[in-house]
Amino acid sequence: MNTKEEARKWIEDDGACAYRCGFGWKGARTTPITKEKALELLPKYNFTSGPTFYELVFNGKELIFNEFTANDMW
Repeated sequence: MNTKEEARKWIEDDGACAYRCGFGWKGARTTPITKEKALELLPKYNFTSGPTFYELVFNGKELIFNEFTANDMW
């Protein structure tokens, strides 16, 4: 999965979604979110390999809405 259209279909088909603020490897926890919350967040998040504060990640079993802050970059 690498497009917002695919992400929207995953969400609408009741695929698992989660929210995380920060880097997982730094200890940030992933929390499940509802279908409604995922659809609300989707417009501001993107699949990207460049620097962004709102990143979508699909790990094969869930779609993760990963939010970063300036403090995460240190």
